[in-house]
Amino acid sequence: MRGFFDLRVSDPDLIIRNFMIHEKGGSRWIAAPGVPQLNKDGTVKTGRNGKPEYAQIISGIDAKAWKQLTDRAVAALAESHPDAFDMTGGRS
Repeated sequence: MRGFFDLRVSDPDLIIRNFMIHEKGGSRWIAAPGVPQLNKDGTVKTGRNGKPEYAQIISGIDAKAWKQLTDRAVAALAESHPDAFDMTGGRS
């Protein structure tokens, strides 16, 4: 993960906060924000791998539309913040 960003949608006019930007092996993509799943006792639910489980807060978008959104978001981020993918001193 490279970091977080807010995504503005123009119609309807809204801002979705805390999208994640990822980069690995020359590929760049975004991940929608999610919320941790909770057990009945209020603790964070974990999967078999021991990592927290998250529920996506955005749904109803097909794979083609998601790919278009990802491509546009990555391009806009690279244009407006060229250092977002600078690997010097950053995480991979």
